[in-house]
Amino acid sequence: MYRFSCQPATVAFSFACAIGLVSCGSSTHTVAAPSTPSTLPTNTVAATTSTTQPTVLSSCAILTQAQATMLGATKVGPGVETGQPGESMCQYISDPSGPTAQISVFVGPGAKKQLDIDRVTLKHDFTTLTGIGDEAYLEAGDLFIRKATLWVSVDVVAIDEDGAKVIEGLKAIAPVIVSKM
Repeated sequence: MYRFSCQPATVAFSFACAIGLVSCGSSTHTVAAPSTPSTLPTNTVAATTSTTQPTVLSSCAILTQAQATMLGATKVGPGVETGQPGESMCQYISDPSGPTAQISVFVGPGAKKQLDIDRVTLKHDFTTLTGIGDEAYLEAGDLFIRKATLWVSVDVVAIDEDGAKVIEGLKAIAPVIVSKM
């Protein structure tokens, strides 16, 4: 079983970042999946008109369902997106009656805010990944990547997966994510 050092707080915090709230430290957290699927296409990438801004992405365009299943080592459902392109969250969730996995992808300022809180407030340990985007960091179950001004994070909660495999999966998927940014 893979347990994160701050797993309940990380899951709840990730969700809170996506909706613009900041909360961490409570001993009990509940994360509810959005009840309606997104109307945004999961494979749409629309370019901005400014030459200084990065491509605007929907969060569900970052990982496919198959890639999310690989990261969580558990079959997950289709991605459910909340927010809007450029500042959104996509969640892939396993069947509640089977092994537990949730993979969350954040695009935009919320991803950077999550990194800042994990690093500064919670003092999590990070590994710097070189050659991945303009900046890339890895911690237990989380990947953070910056390319130009765009931040993306991927959070993996996989109760039945080995932590080392999750980390290796995040390292392997990092260049793929950068190619979509």
